[in-house]
Amino acid sequence: GTTVEVRDLFFNTPARLKFLKSDNVERSHLLSCAEEAAMANPQVVFNVRTDGSKIYSLTAQKDDEQGLRNRLGKILGEDIAKTMLYIQDEKHGFKAFVSPADKLYPARDRQFFFVNKRPVSCKLIQQALYKAYQPYREKDKHPSAVIFMTLAPSEFDVNIHPQKKDIKF
Repeated sequence: GTTVEVRDLFFNTPARLKFLKSDNVERSHLLSCAEEAAMANPQVVFNVRTDGSKIYSLTAQKDDEQGLRNRLGKILGEDIAKTMLYIQDEKHGFKAFVSPADKLYPARDRQFFFVNKRPVSCKLIQQALYKAYQPYREKDKHPSAVIFMTLAPSEFDVNIHPQKKDIKF
């Protein structure tokens, strides 16, 4: 096993201090990164602490429907994870947890997309999600979704943004 521990990440003046936001904003960015890594890798144990407080203590889970649902329950909330619908197409390397049409939310913060376990931001995937919900969705309501895609590296390009978060098919 491997243990990665990050301590005093910003103990001295960062080179780009003027670009940093408040401590709470930067902490939320770091927690989002840990949450995405934990969702993409359910078989890995994650212990996340900040300022001495335990945020997550996630046990290893199988990389199957129940294991992923357990992991999502710890991150998104048990009530959300229980109601999400599971869709899988092994032939095309696709699996997803999506909210039922009657459980839409006022914010888009519960949408996560992964390609080859890499968290990505892709307007094309997001548009496909919204197209699927179009007949059922009110204007200010958004589906929650955790979508995993497995693709050959030649089928997408991650080199369109320095953070490698945006992809192009």
